[in-house]
Amino acid sequence: MPSLEKLIKYDQAILEPAAELSLSDDGGSVKLKGLEDLVFLCHFNGTSGPSHPFFALAKEETEGTDLCGAACVAFDYAVHKFGTSSLLQVAEWGPGTVICKPPKSLVFAPELTVDFWARFEDLQTGAAERSLIDRYRILPSPTASWMLFIIDGEIGLRLNTTNGQCTLQTSGLEMEPSTWHHIRAAWTENGHAMKIFLNGSLVAQGDFSGTVKDSDDPAGQNPLEIMFSAVPQNAWMDELRIFNSFKGDEFTPPDSPTQPFSSRIPRAKLSLDAGYNNATWILSELNFQNETDFQNDGIKIRLHGDNDNSPEFDGDPLSLDQARALDPLVARWLHLEFNFVSDGDTLRTLTSGKIGLKPEASIWTRREPEISRRF
Repeated sequence: MPSLEKLIKYDQAILEPAAELSLSDDGGSVKLKGLEDLVFLCHFNGTSGPSHPFFALAKEETEGTDLCGAACVAFDYAVHKFGTSSLLQVAEWGPGTVICKPPKSLVFAPELTVDFWARFEDLQTGAAERSLIDRYRILPSPTASWMLFIIDGEIGLRLNTTNGQCTLQTSGLEMEPSTWHHIRAAWTENGHAMKIFLNGSLVAQGDFSGTVKDSDDPAGQNPLEIMFSAVPQNAWMDELRIFNSFKGDEFTPPDSPTQPFSSRIPRAKLSLDAGYNNATWILSELNFQNETDFQNDGIKIRLHGDNDNSPEFDGDPLSLDQARALDPLVARWLHLEFNFVSDGDTLRTLTSGKIGLKPEASIWTRREPEISRRF
């Protein structure tokens, strides 16, 4: 008897914890999502030159981001905060590097938090403004939507708003040269607050009016500029992170490289109803639209079946091939548990699928002959 196909979608899936998993494609997939509203991450762990993939991009919307570096990008393997290298702007060369297509979350963003580690060989800039990172827009006129800069050891944040430019700058900072410092700037249009932090401590705060300007033309929404400055000064940057939220409280700077995705094995649970008791689920026909993360051990599975909809998962999670090798499961309900296994740097995606189900047997009840009394 041919089997029926039961579609596996995730509209009713239970995500544990929901903060680390997200539904997408109208319930057709479940994905790990970036932690703590992280939308951009750069470890600067490349090998040489701008053509190497030294950017670790968090969240799906940043995948495929183009990197276009100036000829004066360099890496310094002896000086780095985390990992194997850092971005170095050599004084004689000038500009740093450019991200030509910023993540969508950074365009017209109502609030952002930008933080990174920076090290300066000399904090004196001769009263000149040295750009550290900015969100530059080309059209309708060249100007930065927002910019972080440094002048003679004082950190500044500039917002280009619908009501004009607003600049917040520190005063009296005692930064040490040739030392790694953690710099963070955050702003929000909800309350119009802007803040600057150094090594986790609040060092400047202010307010602004209007909204941060950007370009409606996609061609004018590039780029992110990183240490793109003509002021000659040896400077290094490492562990650049951007969050699409306002982090306005003092904090402890990170002491290890950021992992954009959870490494705690979150789970997605789903129950399928055959509609009748003691249905036969053909596990050998279990398959998914994209099985990449099953085959690389990025997703593992546990199953349970019953007639009373009370899932109980036990035993070790199985690979998809191991699950397919199991005998058919007889139950009204088929319960599936998907375990997302990540090293913290790798996105995992669970796509829709299907499974074979034997149709309910149709049995004609034999009718006993009627006995008629004769008179």
